Amino acid sequence: MTYQTLQYLSQILVLIGLILAALGGYGSFHYGQEIEKEKSKKENVKPNSSLKTNSGHSNPEPLIPSGYPDERKKNKNFQVRGYIYESESKHAIEGVEVSIGGITTRTDHHGFFDLSVNGKKDETKMIHLQKEGYRPIFIRIPIPQDNYVEYLNKEIEP
Repeated sequence: MTYQTLQYLSQILVLIGLILAALGGYGSFHYGQEIEKEKSKKENVKPNSSLKTNSGHSNPEPLIPSGYPDERKKNKNFQVRGYIYESESKHAIEGVEVSIGGITTRTDHHGFFDLSVNGKKDETKMIHLQKEGYRPIFIRIPIPQDNYVEYLNKEIEP
C-alpha cells in the first residue's frame, strides 16, 4: 500500500467514525431509555429519568450523602461581649443582668460583660438586659458567621 492509499483510508475511517458516533450517540440514548423502561416494567417502578446532575444530564445513580455535617445545622460556641452604660450620665452600670437562652451573667464594676453562647448558623438569639431601677431591654442578634464574637454596647434608661 502506498502512502496516499493509507491517507485516503484514514480519512474514510475518520468520516465513518464521525457518522457512527453521531448515529450511535443518538441511538444509544434511545436504546438506554428503552432498557430503563423495560427494566422498570419488570420491577414495577417508574424509570429514573428525573435524576439530574448539576450539569443537567441524566444520572441513574442516586446521590449519596458525603458524610460531612451540614455546617448550617452544626452548633458552635460564640462570645457575646459588651458594655452597658446609663443613657443620661453615660456612666458604666455595674450588676446589669445579661441573659441569652437561659445563660446569665452580670456586668462588672466597669459595665463590661462576657458571655459564651451556643447556637447555629443563620439563627438569632434574644438578649435580655435588666437591672432594678432601669427599663428592661430585649435585643435580637444574629449568630456571628465568621468571627465568633458579637460586640454589644448598649445604653439603658432609668
